[in-house]
Amino acid sequence: MIWYIEQRNTSCLRWKEQTMKVLLVNGSPHGKGCTYTALNEVVETLNHEGIDAEIFQIGTKPLSGCIACKSCVKIGHCVFDDKVLPKI
Repeated sequence: MIWYIEQRNTSCLRWKEQTMKVLLVNGSPHGKGCTYTALNEVVETLNHEGIDAEIFQIGTKPLSGCIACKSCVKIGHCVFDDKVLPKI
């Protein structure tokens, strides 16, 4: 959980509580290899501190980079159907 200051106006400041979630991206093609082991240690540490964390295995999934076609603005979603978009 993180705390931040929310400013309503110039004379009123208050603390607001917000939860945090961390998405760790594993780009290794070896799903349960050394990178996963290291990321898993990070997840355990974050969970111990009360921060929700998740590992997303992306190493073997096909990805398409943004080509700035602006189709997402026109139709409301990316024209590339990859496995990353639903996760984000």
